[in-house]
Amino acid sequence: MASSPLSSMESLRVRDIQPADSAWDVPLVDGLMVPSNVSRILGIPVSLFPTSDRLIWHDEKHGIFMVKYAYHLAFDTVESGRYAAIDGPWLKLWNSTFPLKV
Repeated sequence: MASSPLSSMESLRVRDIQPADSAWDVPLVDGLMVPSNVSRILGIPVSLFPTSDRLIWHDEKHGIFMVKYAYHLAFDTVESGRYAAIDGPWLKLWNSTFPLKV
């Protein structure tokens, strides 16, 4: 069975939800994303100049994602108090004790 380009969020690119006519594909964005992200995505102005897609990690000068940068970002966010309160099942998960190696 062949998979479509949108079968995995990992393969999703802006070009998949913004066709050549320089407008967001609203029904597709709405079907793929949670409502809070739909409004954020649709609020991004669409460029009039076509450019190629590329993955960029904005917190690193070379634009390449590395786990250590995500760790530092998460640590800094918690230290500065700029995070939403964790409650419900997530709180139980984060307070659980697990073996260091599985």
